[in-house]
Amino acid sequence: MKRLPLACLLLCLAACDRAPKPAPSIPYAKQGVRFTVTPVPGDCARATVEWNVPESMSPRLEIQVDAKTRQVFARSNEHEGKQSTGAWVRPRMAFYLVDRDSGDVLAASRVGNSCVRAEQKIAGPQPAPTP
Repeated sequence: MKRLPLACLLLCLAACDRAPKPAPSIPYAKQGVRFTVTPVPGDCARATVEWNVPESMSPRLEIQVDAKTRQVFARSNEHEGKQSTGAWVRPRMAFYLVDRDSGDVLAASRVGNSCVRAEQKIAGPQPAPTP
């Protein structure tokens, strides 16, 4: 009888640590889903993430970042929303809109790589221009 609680705990921990499902491609969006990642004008190390999923889909959503670690950036219980990032966005960083109940990827997008300012912010302070 003492082993039953331990077995339940191990089963719960295993279920919580499921591997994220891959996106078919990037960019990707299921039918009717809108998902955008837009750099903040003048500050490419920050972005605004916006989503809109049909009413027929679950509103229990999660936004994950980075193709390898898929860390949770934000969660929502709304079909439509917007969330601003901190100053940690990198060129080509992947963002995923995920159904929290099924783990299915509803949409995926990458930040563009043409923004020089983001690379400068990541590299550290830049020297002042010489007159």
